[in-house]
Amino acid sequence: MSSLSVGHPVQAGSTITVELAGAADMDNQRELHTALRGAVRRARRGGAVLVDCAALSFCASAGLNQFLYARKVARDRGVRFALTGVNGQPARLLELTGTAELFGGG
Repeated sequence: MSSLSVGHPVQAGSTITVELAGAADMDNQRELHTALRGAVRRARRGGAVLVDCAALSFCASAGLNQFLYARKVARDRGVRFALTGVNGQPARLLELTGTAELFGGG
């Protein structure tokens, strides 16, 4: 079973940051879904949810699907959703799937 660590969301002004570490895959997609959904629900219209992926070492398609879902819900709520610090295998996954531009940091 893979391990994903989800940090407690930190709010600074209108931005909520969630830190991820480890692997985002099918084994923990429910945990990732819950964390991202919660952050997006707490964000105010016009605000942002930033997901810090600097310590995310692996992301499978199940993790990418959770990012895409959270981005859609955020967009529908008028909230910006971005991934930051993406590197290594997760960055390559975003490049290969053509989704990197959807998650531009800021």
